[in-house]
Amino acid sequence: MKPDTSYQTLLLEQHDAIAIVTLNRPHVLNALCRQMILELMAVLDRLAEDAEIRAVILTGAGRAFCAGLDLAEQRQPMTRERIAQSRELATTAPLKFLRFPKPLIAAINGIAVGAGVDMTLPCDIRIASETARFSLTFTRVGLIPEFGGTYMLPRILGLGKALELVLTARTLEALEAAAIGLINKVVAADKLMDEAREMARMTLKSTPLALQLSKQAIHSGINSGFVEATQLEVLSEIACMNTADFKEALKAFAEKREPKFTGR
Repeated sequence: MKPDTSYQTLLLEQHDAIAIVTLNRPHVLNALCRQMILELMAVLDRLAEDAEIRAVILTGAGRAFCAGLDLAEQRQPMTRERIAQSRELATTAPLKFLRFPKPLIAAINGIAVGAGVDMTLPCDIRIASETARFSLTFTRVGLIPEFGGTYMLPRILGLGKALELVLTARTLEALEAAAIGLINKVVAADKLMDEAREMARMTLKSTPLALQLSKQAIHSGINSGFVEATQLEVLSEIACMNTADFKEALKAFAEKREPKFTGR
């Protein structure tokens, strides 16, 4: 499929059941502007409803993944209307990422700064090029982490490491980012998209409902007690067992072949 160029700040491609969303403002290192946030929410809604798409990869054009908020845009007067719009986007956008029902993989191709780091945190898997660099520079420009960063960072890294990275705003090389758990894996720059697509293809071997409910249960589990978590597991398991895909998985296992899932 040729890239969908109908978006102003994004490119959308489809390779079989995998969609690739590319942040496409390379002239400003893919800085996150209001239009890009709106288009990211729109494309996630579109892909969530597209039954042909089973996994999504998010990456950046050029030498950066995302250089954080577009500070030039932030210099505009903060009117009451603009404040209201910013508040709505700041809460709605990260939830779109976190609640996206399909595997969402961040392929971090270059520098990721501020919100450019935070927007990867609600993604399910984060793979980075060996040339990627990470920096949570919010305090350097008088801001605090956003895009759900204050929630996700301590859960992914632990309280101490999250505070260290935010308070010092220091830069991490890709290997250190992997060592502390900020990303899952580091690969050579020319292998990044191959690795991301292979990771996505691995998820295609599972049923869509099982993937969706697994994501929901895991995110719910980190904020609930053991009893509540196991109760949700049981309800989710029952829902999975009532699908045609589950019956197909049992049949394929008995017949010693690969299952053919339909999402039903």
